[in-house]
Amino acid sequence: MAGKTVRMLFIGNSFTTKNDLPGLLSVIAKAGKGIIIEYKVISAGGASLRRHWNGGAANTITSGKWDYVVFQEQSTLPVKNANRFHENVREFVPAMKESGAKIVHDLGTKKGTGESEITDRRLQQNRNGAWGDGRPSGYCLAESARQTRRTGVTR
Repeated sequence: MAGKTVRMLFIGNSFTTKNDLPGLLSVIAKAGKGIIIEYKVISAGGASLRRHWNGGAANTITSGKWDYVVFQEQSTLPVKNANRFHENVREFVPAMKESGAKIVHDLGTKKGTGESEITDRRLQQNRNGAWGDGRPSGYCLAESARQTRRTGVTR
């Protein structure tokens, strides 16, 4: 696997960019397995996936040759309005199918928002499948993101 290049698109908000999650993941992949991660970030502070959908993020998915697309929803939406969260993810299904990329959910949470409750609920939603067909919706970065915020590790 050494020397392999993986292309990743990150769609999210400050939880994606605050500690440079894409850069941190890139450094870890290179140090651990020699994998090179090429990435692009689409981010806006406090943005929901719906905002990114309305802003044209689906075009970036279909126009790039991504191996993975990492989605990070607004921090409390999955708990406050799980149906809306699922609707937001489903908006991207046609673009994801067209691109052939695998979906990854960054399930990080904000301190003071019931972190364990939100993370537990998001993990359950991930297992149940946000696509709406009962299959798991993708990989999960919850532990990585939570550990990064807890330790303050950055690139």
